[in-house]
Amino acid sequence: MTLVDAIANVRLRMERACIDAKRDPGDLTLIAVTKTISVPRIQEAVGLGLSDFGESYIQEAEKKIPQFLPLPLRWHLVGHLQRNKAKKAAQIFTLIHSLDQLELARVMNRIGQEQKRRIDGLLQVNIGLDSGKKGFLPQAWEDVLAVLALPCLEIQGVMTVPPIGPVEETRAHFRALRLWRNELEQKSGRALPVLSMGMSDDFEQAIAEGATCVRLGRAIFGERRS
Repeated sequence: MTLVDAIANVRLRMERACIDAKRDPGDLTLIAVTKTISVPRIQEAVGLGLSDFGESYIQEAEKKIPQFLPLPLRWHLVGHLQRNKAKKAAQIFTLIHSLDQLELARVMNRIGQEQKRRIDGLLQVNIGLDSGKKGFLPQAWEDVLAVLALPCLEIQGVMTVPPIGPVEETRAHFRALRLWRNELEQKSGRALPVLSMGMSDDFEQAIAEGATCVRLGRAIFGERRS
C-alpha cells in the first residue's frame, strides 16, 4: 500500500469510528509515529497533510526534527524518557506524552524554571497494572497530584499503553483511563482534556472510549525495520 493510500485508509477508519461514537472527527488528532522512518518518508507524509509526528528516542529525534524547521509541525515524545535526556526533550518536543514518575516530572519542572517557561506534558498511566509497562499506578493519587502542583509543568491530560490482549479487554482499559482521568479532574479541580490512547491495532476502540490523540506507526508506514 502506498503512503497516500495508507493515510487515506487510516483517516477513513478514524472518521467511521468517530461517527459510530457520535463524535466530531475534528476533535481527534492523528499522530504519525516515525520511529525508524527516514526523513524523506516523513517529508512525503508532511506533503500529504500530516502535521503531528511522534518519536520514541531522543538521539534519533534530535537528528530528524531540525531538518523540518521552520515548518509548523508538532513533535510528540511517545517513548520512555530518561531523566538525563530531559533537557534535550524539553528543547525539541512540543508535547511529552511519557511523564511516568514523580522524579522525572520534578526534573522537567526544574528545566522549566531554568528556562522561565511551562513545559507541556501528559501523565503516563499504567492503567492495566502491566509489570512490563511504565507509568503511574492508578492508585498513586499523592504522586499524581504532586505532579499537577508543579508550577512549570502544563499537564494537559493522560496517556496509556494497555497490555496486549483481546479487543474487549483493550477497550476496557481505555474506558478505565477515561474514568480515571475524570476522577483526577474532580480531585484536582483541573481540566485535563487530552486522552492519548490507541495505536495501530486498537485505535478504533480507543476512539470509541474518548481518545483525543491516536498514535499510529505501522498503520501508516507499514512494518518497521528493527
